[in-house]
Amino acid sequence: MSNSFKKEMELIRYVRSNILKITAGLTTVQLNKIPCKFNNSIAWNLGHLVITQQNMGYKLGGLNPVPGTGWFAEFSSGTTPVRDLSSDNIDMIKHALVTTMERFENDYKNGVFNRYKPWTLHGVMDVSGVEDAAKIICVHEGRHYGVISCLLKLVA
Repeated sequence: MSNSFKKEMELIRYVRSNILKITAGLTTVQLNKIPCKFNNSIAWNLGHLVITQQNMGYKLGGLNPVPGTGWFAEFSSGTTPVRDLSSDNIDMIKHALVTTMERFENDYKNGVFNRYKPWTLHGVMDVSGVEDAAKIICVHEGRHYGVISCLLKLVA
């Protein structure tokens, strides 16, 4: 595993760990609340982190997403919450924030990302492999950490 990829995995785990810490004491109602002038909730953002990592890593890598994450499509880019999530759903998402990254790192170590489909991010940046995708995921996670921090102030 390259040092760069290893650092990116450490960063993603760090950000996700902090997200789980700052949202730990929130109720299901608070996690589902969409404040005025926002389009989504903290719960939606948590699910969005999982589906984005799955799409960038696995789907574009020519692989099936991790089993059990198919229902996360409701958190894809461009969507808004269609329902309030139950506490069980939120617990599954929080669990997936940890387990999908463990699986992603192990699959990278085992060389499963060998059919990656190159793509261009917003017509600006070429993403030619899973290593590039990991860099984008890092930025994406940090961006949503900021969004979750703002939402936290409005729902707590």
